Amino acid sequence: MTDAEKEQALQEKLMYYLKGNFAAVQFCMYVVFVAHLWDDLIDQDNVRSEADINNAFMIALVEIPSNPFYMANVNELRPIMRNTIMQWLDANKLERGTDHDKHMAFMLRSSICQIFNYCAYLVGGPEWANEVGPHMRRLYEEPLEDFMKEFENA
Repeated sequence: MTDAEKEQALQEKLMYYLKGNFAAVQFCMYVVFVAHLWDDLIDQDNVRSEADINNAFMIALVEIPSNPFYMANVNELRPIMRNTIMQWLDANKLERGTDHDKHMAFMLRSSICQIFNYCAYLVGGPEWANEVGPHMRRLYEEPLEDFMKEFENA
């Protein structure tokens, strides 16, 4: 599956999980793009183009702050986003440690899904978020085995 096909599949799943709220889906897609680019710049495992970098900054500085869903829920989303970033930063440190540390890093790296789940809560309430939560967490598809193999080759 190509990157474009993966992006389209994610967007379709999010449309269901976020009850067709296009602005909520767009917000989540923006977060995914920025997060992936940020990760690639830090771990340098994928070369990113100047256009990708420019696009990520435009998304972070203009598109997300002006997204209607984000604007309506900024006071609830900002702490979740900050916590997700802090978890990712911790993961980057833990992945240099023991196997147990690497397992914790793997779990923390998938914390971006908490943003999706909270968006489901915002559009559908707690029952809906609880119903789709496990499915949304499965959107993080990297197996632990693949994550651990990265360190064997490093």
